[in-house]
Amino acid sequence: MQLNQPIPPSYSGGDGQFDFILNGNQKPKKSLIPLPQGNSRKQRLLVIFGGVVALIFILALVFGLLLNSGSSTKDLVEITKTQTEIVRVAENNATKARGVTARNFSETVALTMTSSKQQTISYLAAKKTTVKPKELALGLNAKTDADLKSADAAGRYDEELLTILEKSLADYRTQINTAYNKTSVKSQKQLLQQLFEQVTTLITNQPDTSS
Repeated sequence: MQLNQPIPPSYSGGDGQFDFILNGNQKPKKSLIPLPQGNSRKQRLLVIFGGVVALIFILALVFGLLLNSGSSTKDLVEITKTQTEIVRVAENNATKARGVTARNFSETVALTMTSSKQQTISYLAAKKTTVKPKELALGLNAKTDADLKSADAAGRYDEELLTILEKSLADYRTQINTAYNKTSVKSQKQLLQQLFEQVTTLITNQPDTSS
C-alpha cells in the first residue's frame, strides 16, 4: 500500500470541463431581435437601423391612410352643404317662376338634389359622421337671394333663376370631381361617381340661358 499517491485536485468550476453536467440541457436564450451571427458591430447596427426605418415607414403609411380618410369625409360634408343650398334655391323659387320652363327645371333640380343629399348623408351616417342642420346652413348664399330679388324687380326673374342654377350645378360637379380625385376609398369613389352622373344629367337637360 502506497500512502504517497498524489491527491487529485478538487473541482473549482473555473476550467469549464464539467459545465455540461451543471448546465444540463439548457439551450441558449434567443434574442427578441434577430441579429446576424458573429460579433460584427457594423452588421448589428445595420439590422437595428433597418428595423427603425421599417417602423417609421409603417407609421407613416398608417398616418397617411387616416389622414386621407378624414379628408375624404370632410369633402363629403362640404358636398352636402352644397346640395342643401341648391335644394333650397330650387324649392323656394320654383313656385315663384313665371314660366313653365323655369318652374319645371327648378322642380327637377330640387327632386334630384334631394335624392343626392339623402345618399350622401346616409353614407356619412354609415361612417359614424353626423351632419347637423346648423352645419348645413353654413352653405347658404345670401347673394343668391339678393340677385333674384333684383332680377324680379327688373322683370328677369326666370332668366336669373336658370342662370344661378346652371352655375351652381357646374360648380357642384367640379366639387364632386375634385373629391373623387382626392380619395382612394372605393366606396366613396362609387358614391361620388353616382353623384357626378346625376348632376351631369341635370346639366345636359338644363334650358338654354344664352339667349
